[in-house]
Amino acid sequence: MGGNSKKEVEEIVKELSELGENESILMKITDDLEEIDPWFRAEIGFFSKNNQGSYAIRLMYGRTPLLKIRNSTEFEAIAKLVEHLKENPKYIKALNQLNGNKKSKRTRKEVRYI
Repeated sequence: MGGNSKKEVEEIVKELSELGENESILMKITDDLEEIDPWFRAEIGFFSKNNQGSYAIRLMYGRTPLLKIRNSTEFEAIAKLVEHLKENPKYIKALNQLNGNKKSKRTRKEVRYI
């Protein structure tokens, strides 16, 4: 993973180290993600639960976290998965078919009370 100067990295480290618990900064890539669906956003920050946390990049869909990257090992694993799915689109096509054709689930509004 090269390409960024040490100065750029240190600027990011400084900005992130000033964040409090469960605070994050929206990443510029969010603009591109919103073109896919306005509910997508990417953020970088310090995320904690039960006084244990880590700095991470999160991909969110609304309030739902879709993935979290905390280090280069996690990034490499996700990159490998994405590359595999690009080379084998049959998996995504199958998910699209299954999820696109599912019957609507009963929601709270559809529940009848007597």
